[in-house]
Amino acid sequence: MIKKFVIACGGTGGHLAPGIALAQKLTGEGHSCYLFISRKQVDTRLIKKYKDLNYVPVHGVGLSSNPFRLAKFLFTLFRNILYTYNWLRKWRPDAVVAFGGFISVGVVLSAFLLRIPIVLHEANRKPGRTINMMRRLASRIYLPEGIQLRGVRSSKIKYFGYPVRDEIYKHDTAEARRALELVPSGKLVVLIGGSQGASVFNEWVLDNFKKLAFEGIHVYCITGPMQGKDGFIEEQSRNGQKILATFK
Repeated sequence: MIKKFVIACGGTGGHLAPGIALAQKLTGEGHSCYLFISRKQVDTRLIKKYKDLNYVPVHGVGLSSNPFRLAKFLFTLFRNILYTYNWLRKWRPDAVVAFGGFISVGVVLSAFLLRIPIVLHEANRKPGRTINMMRRLASRIYLPEGIQLRGVRSSKIKYFGYPVRDEIYKHDTAEARRALELVPSGKLVVLIGGSQGASVFNEWVLDNFKKLAFEGIHVYCITGPMQGKDGFIEEQSRNGQKILATFK
């Protein structure tokens, strides 16, 4: 039986990527899906790769304790709820799946008002604010193994990993190292700071690489589009071997 789903997953790559993976799986089985994403550049850039997926960009800003930003959040949330409520009422999906982030709040509240079943997914071992806020509204919550949410019956919780997009699959290690122009063998640490990179990771590599190199550990650091520059640095291991830290 073909069903209809709305997937709220915008705001960051960490929310959008698993939403895309779920949409690929559901549409591959013949179901209808719409992804609700933010208007941020990170969402726009990623979703354009998936021309076969339907998506709806909506306004939204993150929650903040700053009075000005809080007022902006509340105004945008109200605007978001009005829009998504009318959209959901017309299309009437069988379920709404939310992956967290500020976009999910308005979609989940609208679904709750319309009595549409709500499913939440949290990929992190420390659940985010949105999942915590919405946890009592959900019919089902998917969490990493061993994680609980206060005030939620265990019967509502299922344990599930991180949905992975179709194009991501396991490569041969040696082939992957060649493709990335890395050393063919030896210990390697890869740091990924999310879709936009993380300056704290990049700085950590710079601060600690000498110690890592001494132990013979190469580093591959994905800096992100705004957090650093491509290049590499080198140090020697305790055996005199050349060890590289690559920034991409």
